[in-house]
Order: sequence, then C-alpha cells, then structure tokens
Amino acid sequence: MKRLILVCASTLLALSGCGNGDAGGASSDAWVTADRLNRRTCPEVACGSVGVLFFRDGVTVYEQRNGWVRVSRRYDASCYNGESEYVDSGNDACSEDNGIVDGQFGEWVSAAYLSSERPDAQREPVVQPDAVTDDLRRKSVAAVALRIRLHPRSLAGAVSS
Repeated sequence: MKRLILVCASTLLALSGCGNGDAGGASSDAWVTADRLNRRTCPEVACGSVGVLFFRDGVTVYEQRNGWVRVSRRYDASCYNGESEYVDSGNDACSEDNGIVDGQFGEWVSAAYLSSERPDAQREPVVQPDAVTDDLRRKSVAAVALRIRLHPRSLAGAVSS
C-alpha cells in the first residue's frame, strides 16, 4: 500500500511539472540591471547567445545554478544539421555541452545583472562586458546590394538599389 501511494505521488509530481525546474508557477521575479544582458543556451559564457534582455526588463526565475539563472521554460532549439537556428552568435551546436538536450534548451542569464527590485528608470544601467563586443559585431554597413533570406538556412537572393 505504501509503495502504491509513493508511485501515485511520484506520478502526480511528474505530470504537474514539479521537481523538473519547469513548474507552471514562477518561483520568483527579477529585473535586469544591465544595459543589455545576453540570453544563453546554458549557464556558461561559452554557450550560444539567443538574444538579449534590456535594462529594467522583467524576468521569471525558473532555476538557479552557479551564478546563472534560467529565465525561460525549455523550448525547441530548431536544430538543423546539428546546429540551432535560434543561436544569434557563439556556439550554435545542438549538444548537451551547449545546453541543448533532446532538441530543447532554456534561456540562461548571469545572476550578477539581475535584481529582486526593479531599477529606477533614472539610474544608469550597468554595462555587461560581453555586450560591448556584441555591439561592435552588429554595427551596420553601407551596401550596394543586400542578400535576404526567407529562412535561416536558405540561399539568399540579392536585392540591389
């Protein structure tokens, strides 16, 4: 009888999402204190960047690990030929080392740039060190022709002025 109760309780926990870090309810909220904060595929700087959060953006904290916070539920990494189509820069490998397990990942940010209280809008945001290098990589350039892709892995067609 005790074994049956234990099995039933474990099944209910698994079905509800409790214990796996993806529980339906948020464990806490936090706000971004950095000017720009990279969202990564795993809790390491070496992991791929899937976008940024901005100063005073609010996030839901799902999990904490070694100075990092997971701010999203796990979702499909859109892996194609072993690479995630969601990774903007850095490591795009669909591998466990990059936080992509069974084709899914969660978004991680450094806890150092989060606060439990929303920052004052008049205050200057903290500059995240690798946000500066991301800015330099994303500078615009003048072009005579522009190649546009309908899909991240498709061949681009040229558009001229």
